[in-house]
Amino acid sequence: MHRSPFLSGWRRGLKRAFYWGAMGLVYFVVASAVLDSFQDHWAMGDKWRKSRFNKVIHYKAPPPFAYRVLVPWLVNTTAERLPPAARAGLVARAQRLRERYELREENDVEYALAYYLIFLALFGTQLVWRANFAALGLGSRLFWDFAPPVAMSLLPMTFMQGGFIYDAPELFLTGLALFFFLKRRWTGFYLTFVVAVLNKESDILLPVWFLAPFFLQRDWRSLLRHGAISVAVGAPPFLAVKYLFRNAPVDPFKLLLGMNLDYLATASSYASGFDVYAEAVPAPEGFHLFNLFLLGAVLVLAWRRPELRELWLIFACTVIAFLPFFLLFGYRDEIRVFGPSFAALVLLAGNCVRAAGLEDRP
Repeated sequence: MHRSPFLSGWRRGLKRAFYWGAMGLVYFVVASAVLDSFQDHWAMGDKWRKSRFNKVIHYKAPPPFAYRVLVPWLVNTTAERLPPAARAGLVARAQRLRERYELREENDVEYALAYYLIFLALFGTQLVWRANFAALGLGSRLFWDFAPPVAMSLLPMTFMQGGFIYDAPELFLTGLALFFFLKRRWTGFYLTFVVAVLNKESDILLPVWFLAPFFLQRDWRSLLRHGAISVAVGAPPFLAVKYLFRNAPVDPFKLLLGMNLDYLATASSYASGFDVYAEAVPAPEGFHLFNLFLLGAVLVLAWRRPELRELWLIFACTVIAFLPFFLLFGYRDEIRVFGPSFAALVLLAGNCVRAAGLEDRP
């Protein structure tokens, strides 16, 4: 029986609409659940004195929080341009958020806008991670589609010691930067790099990624060229923000190296958990032995695969670059400090799970 081209095209369109609608729903639900967990634990950063929402959003936070200007600028710029009806709707929603998450008074429109911005960043991060899996080209399309929401569902396990309004945008921007890096689209990479620096000044370290292809190929010319471009592109926004907030009230930094070393030297640190998903059902904290086992297995398995070696080096270089910040200024197991390495870790872990599962088949 001859099939009508119209009916065949209609069926293909229906299948695509169904598939992407179902996947969109999965991404939507996971982003919503992670957003709720983040707000439930850290209430838009209000539970930290130095970074309370009203200080950050009005550029009154002390350095380094003052330098993280992207989200406050987006929220304030959008709030100023909203029509009265839209503002009234956001005020009503902010009241619901205040009751649910115990937010502070005032800044209703800004709270609501930041809340939805974080949701969009979490949703977009899954899309970017999906694009990274596709760019790497390993596994099936079904694997590319489902690995990101599975990885995102584990993100609340990094919420142990704080959470801030710039964290989710950082995941999105560093994931997007990795996509451009893997595709060797340097204009996109450097544009994303600039925006990432405006979101969080420590992302000025992202160009350490160029060490990964250098270690594999020993191309000094490429390394020096990208090193020079990175300085030329990243230094202006980094220094401009520093200059803009040169008179910001300084809250003296307390170096936490001694406390962090004591924490890492304590045996109980490697068996602790916290109730991030359900009350009285503790998930393993950052340096739990189970987490360290999984990370070690990923690093061992990934290094043995040549197609993952550059990603392995990107992850390792990023962790090493951010390790001093973690030891000096982090708080115990505040592994969010290593957020710029998460996109590479998701790719490594996802592909190691896929490969191990295929090899283990009878």
